[in-house]
Amino acid sequence: CVMVMDYERGDQPTLFAGSRDEEETGSGPGQFHCATSVACDAGGRVYVSDYMNDRVQVFAPDGKFLQAIAVDKPAVVRVHQKTGDIYVFSWVVHNVAMTKADAWKAVRPRLIHLGPAEAPSRKAEYPLPLPMHGNWWAKHPAGPMYWGEIDSWSEPVTIWIATLRGSAVERGIGGGGDGFGNYGTWEQAGIKGFVAQDGRLIPVRDF
Repeated sequence: CVMVMDYERGDQPTLFAGSRDEEETGSGPGQFHCATSVACDAGGRVYVSDYMNDRVQVFAPDGKFLQAIAVDKPAVVRVHQKTGDIYVFSWVVHNVAMTKADAWKAVRPRLIHLGPAEAPSRKAEYPLPLPMHGNWWAKHPAGPMYWGEIDSWSEPVTIWIATLRGSAVERGIGGGGDGFGNYGTWEQAGIKGFVAQDGRLIPVRDF
């Protein structure tokens, strides 16, 4: 589910969309099957990556369902605050359904650039240079393997990717791995910034 709270009033979180029952999944409007991230646009609309339903759901600020945008395995959704363009990071997110179907093997790490909610046609798609992951990461609750963000105020748009190690104390510097002692390299680890150019992502910063 997605919860909402008023920081200024210090209210307790209340239900915004979905169900607080972990077993209650669905594919209808406002239902989720593994919601993985939330983003808002400049107008206050709320975007939720509905991972196992292969879609991004869009809601009005009051929680009213507006539309569903089809996209394969949306792990993280972000919205450009000036243009309204939607950016979807797709990679393996461990969950029970993925484990049962062994579906993680078919997921291709990529970034999908869509137009704004009014016309969410696909503008571009880029493979993501992520370190390896293996069966263990898909099947065990070890936290997210990667995270993605976009910079709405840079020109061109800077795309940030962090590789995480769910079992590592030093979050953000893990190089990935298969869970059996085989890990990625130091060069693959950490936070990196990219810009889109000639159909691929060009590295511009590397921490």
